Amino acid sequence: MNFSQNGLLRDALQRGGAAVVRLDLDGWHYVLLTGLREEQVCLFDPYFLTAPLGPPEIRMIDDHPAEYNRIVPVRFFDRETRDYYAFGPSDGREAVLLFNERTKLTAEKTIEYMI
Repeated sequence: MNFSQNGLLRDALQRGGAAVVRLDLDGWHYVLLTGLREEQVCLFDPYFLTAPLGPPEIRMIDDHPAEYNRIVPVRFFDRETRDYYAFGPSDGREAVLLFNERTKLTAEKTIEYMI
């Protein structure tokens, strides 16, 4: 599992799905990935924080409580080290991909305009 260009995780988020993933943040825990905007991941982290943590690229978000509460650059996740929001070693990665089949974005349901 990773955010490679054609990875299943990236595909799930780009098509309106979500993913529960295990990652590191002062120990292993689970977060809900809810969206992907360019190279930024929107996620809901159940850890309640009153102040930003770690690198300044990790942003705390207060105005979308039903969608996400952090925005984290994609590059943080694929690291094999134990560091902020890293998936860690490849052999220990876990994810559950979630889709609503009625609302799943597909080529048939998407309009693309070429100018």
